[in-house]
Parts: sequence; structure tokens; C-alpha cells
Amino acid sequence: GGGPTPIDPAAGDQILGGFSRDGKRLFYAVRNGAAISLRTFALDTKTRSEVTPPPPAAGTQTPSDSLPLAEVLSGLFALGPPSPDGRSIIALVRRSGSEAVVLADFTSARGNVLVSSDKPARFRHPRFSPDGRTLYFLTDAGRSTMGVDAVTVQDRSRKTVHAPPGNVEAFAVSEDGHRLVVAVESNGQDVFSLLDFPSLRAQPLAAPPSGALADGGLIWDRTGERLFFGWRLSDDTTDIWQLRTGRGTPLRLTRSPRPGLRRDEIPRPSLIRAGTGPAWLWRPPGGTKPRVAVLIAAAATRPVFDKRIAALNFAGLAVLAVNGPGAQKAALSYLHAAQDLDSRDPLLLDPDGLEVEEPSQWGGVVTGPGHHRGGLELDADRPDLRALVRYARHGASN
Repeated sequence: GGGPTPIDPAAGDQILGGFSRDGKRLFYAVRNGAAISLRTFALDTKTRSEVTPPPPAAGTQTPSDSLPLAEVLSGLFALGPPSPDGRSIIALVRRSGSEAVVLADFTSARGNVLVSSDKPARFRHPRFSPDGRTLYFLTDAGRSTMGVDAVTVQDRSRKTVHAPPGNVEAFAVSEDGHRLVVAVESNGQDVFSLLDFPSLRAQPLAAPPSGALADGGLIWDRTGERLFFGWRLSDDTTDIWQLRTGRGTPLRLTRSPRPGLRRDEIPRPSLIRAGTGPAWLWRPPGGTKPRVAVLIAAAATRPVFDKRIAALNFAGLAVLAVNGPGAQKAALSYLHAAQDLDSRDPLLLDPDGLEVEEPSQWGGVVTGPGHHRGGLELDADRPDLRALVRYARHGASN
């Protein structure tokens, strides 16, 4: 009945790495400045221990190409998953302008670089095959989009598994290792495909209503018959869905509360063209000529429900989301040409603190905390929607 207690009171950032397959051990790392230590926590005895090299008397063989943990984990930004046998763990590190995938061994307290790139590249979402012999991961190394690659742990031979024209945003390997499901971005939305090993022929899967995956990716059940995932819709809340492969349409498992709003009251975005690329436009209900807020972001804006956009729509503003190089110029050009929008004093929504190219063109600027653009600072996770609406209506023009 007491309050929560820390697993480890050590100072520094603690990075979760995952649980052993039997659920009895938790793996994590502690990063304090430049120092990084790998640790385990036994859930049954509530004891923690640091992974350290064995004493010389143990006679442990040290691979000639391995490195001490302090060296191989330098630049650590993500940890996990553990290998199926619980003897090692994957880590993602960033150094020299690029990223790499490393394997850290708990017994020897040493590690190896499994995959790296000479040029800037990203490595994300590593996943072991059920037998632990192969590691799958997302990467854009050697190409312009994220795709699924695989590396054999023993000899580090690497191959491309699935690299379609669009970005692969998530994937999952079934428990029997025979099937791979991928979520691929297409026009701001996600579509699912199923690939069987070893043919890797992609088959489309039934998809939920138009939307995009939420954080957490895709998860197979033990039998490989069901997929579970969070799904974001354009006009409804984010919820958990289930897809039974080969058996009809996806099923919505949860319904998050939507207080005071009917689904048909939430505006859906329209796909338009601004400049040379696609953009999304949310219009408020009614036939007025609304003022506009322009949304720019470091990552592409998805056509899914966003409480900040909904609040502005209900306040009578349209929201235009434009991304990529020249987004601000493209947005202003679109507004000046639009006959059904009020182009005067547009509001700029800049949650990531990107450079404002022509400050005089905007009636106000809304940024994330700490960016100090002279306008309203808004927390993206817990935004003050009343403050946003007040600023859009009055503060931006004062």
C-alpha cells in the first residue's frame, strides 16, 4: 500500500532495456555524464547488480574483437531488447555523426559493434528472431527511406529484408519466426503488409480507418494470429486495435473518453498541395472565411487527431500543416492565393523551435517550452488549450 520506490537511486539518466524472457530480471543502464554502467535487477529478491568483468581466475575467454562496456556503450541513447537467452543485450549508440548497433555481453562485460555506417544513418527498433541468431532493425543506411534490415549475430553478415519506396515506421516478427508484418507510411497514413519467410512476398493486410500508428509499434500474440497496436484517427481518440490475420477487418478494443465532443464535430483534414509538396488543411465547421494557423514541425505532420488543432478549429481558425524545406514560404504563398481563407496575420505554430524565416509575416508565434520566440510557449504533451485560443484570438495581434 505504500508509494512507489526507485529500483535504483543512482544519480544520472536511467535507460530501460527490457525484461528477461522469464520476467525475473530487469535490464537497464545508468548514464551519469560520460560514465555508463550496465545493470540488472532481480525482481524476486529485489536486488540490483552492476555488470562487471569476471575475475582473471574465472578463465573467461575474451573475443579478440570485443571492447570494454564503457567503450562500446559510449554515446548510448537506447537499450534493448535482451537476447532470448538473456545472456546479452542490444544497445544503440550515437557517435561521430552516425549511429551504430552494438551487442553487450553480460558474462564478459564486453561488447561488439554489430552494424555501423560510414555515413550519417539511423538505426531504430532492433528485434531478435525467436532463436536469437538474427537481429532485425529499421535503418536508412545507404538509402533515403527507413527499411527493415537483418544481421546475423554470429558472423555479422547483413542483408536488406524489406525496403519499399515509403518509410517503414514499425515492424514485428512472429513468435515462430515465419512472418514479418510492416507498417509503411503513404501520404501521411500507415498501411500494413505481411511478408512470409523466406519468400518475403508482401501481401496487403486489412487496415483500420485512415490514420497512423501510435507509439508502441506492432505486437504479435504468441500464436501469431493476432496483431495489437495503438491507432490514431483523424477525427477520434487514440485507442488499441486488434487485427486477426486473414479474418476480416480490424477490431477496436478500447474507446478512450471524448468528453463533450461528438465524433462528427471533429473536423477531418484535407490533403492539398502547398509549394512542391503535399500539405494538410483542417477547416473549422461553417462557411466563414477563417483566419489561419500554420503548423510546421521537424517531422512530417500526420493527418490524425491533435487536440491543439481541434481547439483552434473550434475557435474558428483553420490549420494548415506544411513540412520540409521552404515550408514557411510555401504556406504563405498558399494563403495569399487562397480565396476561401483569411491570409491576414496568420499564426505560426512552431512546436520544435525551428527558425522563423520572416518574423514580420506572422501575426504571432507559438513554440514549445524554452524556445523563446517572443510569443506563446506551449507544452506539446499537456498544452494549455485555453491559453492557445486566447493567444490566437487576441494575444498575437497585440
